[in-house]
Amino acid sequence: MPTTTLVSQPQFWSPCEGDYSYLWYCLTSASSSTTDFKYVVDLSSYEIISNTTTVLGRYKVPPRPITGYGWFNASKVIQTQLSYDLFPNTYGFTARSNSLKVAKLRYGFEYNPSLKYIGSFNSSTYLGLTFSAAHGLLPGDLIMINKDDKTLNPQYDGTASITSTATYSFITNKLYGVVGVETGAIASILRMTGTASDIQAFNGTRQYEQAQLNFSLYDQTTTGSPFLTNYPFSGNSDSPAIYVVATQSKSVSSTDKEVVSFLCDTGLVTNAYIQEYNTYGTLIATASMAYSVSSTYYRIDLGVGPANLAGNGYPLNVNTTNYTITLQKAPDEPGPKSPLGMVAYKLNKNCSPWKNTRLAFLNRLGGFDYMNFNWKSKNTVTTTKNEFKHQLSPNYTVGERESTVLSSASFDMWMISTDFISETEGYWLKELLQSSEVYVVKDDGSYLPIIITDTSYEVKVQLIEKLFAFTVNFKYAYQSSSQGN
Repeated sequence: MPTTTLVSQPQFWSPCEGDYSYLWYCLTSASSSTTDFKYVVDLSSYEIISNTTTVLGRYKVPPRPITGYGWFNASKVIQTQLSYDLFPNTYGFTARSNSLKVAKLRYGFEYNPSLKYIGSFNSSTYLGLTFSAAHGLLPGDLIMINKDDKTLNPQYDGTASITSTATYSFITNKLYGVVGVETGAIASILRMTGTASDIQAFNGTRQYEQAQLNFSLYDQTTTGSPFLTNYPFSGNSDSPAIYVVATQSKSVSSTDKEVVSFLCDTGLVTNAYIQEYNTYGTLIATASMAYSVSSTYYRIDLGVGPANLAGNGYPLNVNTTNYTITLQKAPDEPGPKSPLGMVAYKLNKNCSPWKNTRLAFLNRLGGFDYMNFNWKSKNTVTTTKNEFKHQLSPNYTVGERESTVLSSASFDMWMISTDFISETEGYWLKELLQSSEVYVVKDDGSYLPIIITDTSYEVKVQLIEKLFAFTVNFKYAYQSSSQGN
């Protein structure tokens, strides 16, 4: 009887969006050359917060011609279970479920055993089949019965499950029919033999150059573990950004709402430590925000904007100009807590004559990044109309319409600009133009969907341009409603 072995499977933390985020499982069997042999996988997803399992399907994979391996890529199927979590009004720590699912996979085989049965019997109203030699099947095997005489008990034909076995017989889950001479063949056997380790599939992407990158580095386990953002807090725009002390602070206003996301499967995080500094760099206030999420939840959002902190009971000091937020874990030995990931912010108190537009966009790692566009902006309305022209009557009256608008479509188009930004911020903002999910975030935390209309972006460098801003064009992802739409 064949056996199946799992050779390899995806990493524990696996992004599964984009072109290069494959979730490959590799199977092998010494019997891969057997007649009609196929590897079989059952794939399901598990959502931790609601404790629900979704069966995604059974897939049959033929062996490769030379190696006999069976390769199965689960990414496209798991993608159907993932979306994203955009919650600007997040206060403290909150577990999220749309951005991460647990992928579960069972594996086995199917083949044609060329088994002939020579008789049948009634076992407590269920069909039993007998053989002239040991059949080697097991309870739970799924078989395909192919009868010789199709006129007698035709309901026996087809799929059946084995419920119990003896050396020369077994009992199925089919009801016994009428007494008669039964012969035929077992056309196929399907047996599940093993289970792969669970993987945490999240809505991030793997870039081409990250083919060998182990995304466990984003798990909050060590000092400098990054959040799910490529913002250059480290001053280094190369992904992944690993930092111990933030050397670049992100600009926010005192009313901004901002959320960062992180991964954690170990339950190490105990709190978020807030440190506030004045304009001279002097530490003027500290606070500790307790980690309030079950250790069984792995994908976490943390509200870090000034408005999020205030809404959670941690308002910033009136003299604060900069602040950092550091995830901490309990010490390995008596002493201070150990730092994990850290983000840093500076309060932008510059008064701009232009109305601020705050954008949130889905980044490459599956979290949302936020950015203020508080400089020059311009609003343009574009309208298209379909008209119908009819012939005026000979005795028309003044005021009678000759041309009529049959339908119209109107869109609000915007051009917005940031304040001056650094070279690394300009590099990071490429993700805004490449993002499929971009929103205008209002002060109350609600948001409106937009589409970036720019098709190219020149990455500026300070070697050529000492000061530069980022300008983007967008339209709202819906029409303006009017009569005739």
